[in-house]
Parts: sequence; C-alpha cells; structure tokens
Amino acid sequence: MPVKIYPATSDKSVGMFNQIHSVCGSRIKMPKTCPKCNRAVEAGELVKGYPLGKVKGGEEKYIIVTDAELDALPLETAVNIAIDGFVPMAKVADPRWFESCYFLAPEETAVRPFVMFAKALEACGSYGIAKVALKEQKEHLCVVRPFEGMLMLQTLHWADELRDYSELAVSANVSEKELALAKQLITAMTKDINLGEYQDEYRKAVLELVAAKQEGKEMPVAVAAPKIVPDMVDALLASLQAVGAGAK
Repeated sequence: MPVKIYPATSDKSVGMFNQIHSVCGSRIKMPKTCPKCNRAVEAGELVKGYPLGKVKGGEEKYIIVTDAELDALPLETAVNIAIDGFVPMAKVADPRWFESCYFLAPEETAVRPFVMFAKALEACGSYGIAKVALKEQKEHLCVVRPFEGMLMLQTLHWADELRDYSELAVSANVSEKELALAKQLITAMTKDINLGEYQDEYRKAVLELVAAKQEGKEMPVAVAAPKIVPDMVDALLASLQAVGAGAK
C-alpha cells in the first residue's frame, strides 16, 4: 500500500530565546570553528565523519561519509515499512519503548486496502511490528497501530536504549490507613478528563512576560512554596477535603 508519512505532533515548547550581548543588545553569533585551522568554517566545508577512535598522539580519527553514499545504502526500510508480525497491544505496555508518532495516509490507489487493514488491526487489538528508515538517516523499530479509523506509525527505542531502573527502585512501609485514604482520594478525583483542555502554562507565562515587557509593565513574582513535609495522613485528609470528599 503506497502511503505518505506526516508528523502527528508539533513541539510548542518555549525554545525561541537567543543569546544577546547585554552591553549593546546584539544577538551573539556562534560560528563553527576548526581548532586545527584556527578559523571559522563555512557550511559548505562541512562533511560527515564517523569516529574510529583516537590514534597515536591522541588525535581523533574519522572516516568521511558523503550524503550521496548514505542515500545509496541498500536499505530496504528506506522505502518500505514491511510488517514483520503482529502482537497484542498489551504485550508492548512498557512506556519506555515509545518515541515519536506519525500519521500514515494512503495514496489514491491504496484507500480500500488501507481502510481494510486499519479495521482489521482495530478488531484484533494488535500492533504491526516493523522497521523504517526516516529522513534523519536512522533506522527505527516501530509499530503500526490503528487510530480512529486511520493508521499511525509510532517509532520505538531499541532494546539497548532502554535504561535499567533497578538502582532507582525504592520501597517503604505504608500503613493500611494511609493506603485506604490514598485509594479514596484517587476514587474521588477520578472523572472524565478532556486532555484538550490542558495548556502549557509555562509557555503561556513566557509569552505574557514578553508582552508585558513590550508594554513596559511588570509581572507579579511567584512566591516560593515552603518546603515542609506534612504528616501523610493529615495531607491525605486535607486533599480529600479540598476535593469535597468526606473521609471517615
């Protein structure tokens, strides 16, 4: 089925700040420099180098690879998403696996098999496991999954990229009373949630700060919360009262 790939998300995080010289207000330029030639390097002089390690004298050794050589690699996944097999969705439950997501859209000649495949995946509750090479010249493990009548491709991390968390695991004694109150609080706060109602408050605050400074206004300063660790039962009872749930 010939398909096209489209990004399913866009990053709206605040990343628009530039470094400015405080004396004159000019933007600082960051030219790439060569430490051996001791001069700035133009974009046209840059090539890709694969590190081979250090040689005698401590100098790093590289193999130069061109974009044309990379584009010519005999990589089947550069043009095909070949499904290797199918697994129940519950079998890929570890959230560390998942990376970026993309929409797949069929070309005109593939609409019927595309719709059929999406419906079949939905009915079976399965992911298709495949590999794909995207434009950043990196091969990805991925799943092809149904999504509201469409197909979505979601890239996965490789197994050796999943960090071990055993050293971070902790344990503690929790009383039945504390656990009962915590469960009561979760039950009281369980509701229908529309994720579309949530906003990036930090981005919003930064944009408000920029607008205020343009107009010569001052923004209120946030007050730091006191670093006090309350008794756990008292904190749970206070939380239950805050959400309007009585606790015996």
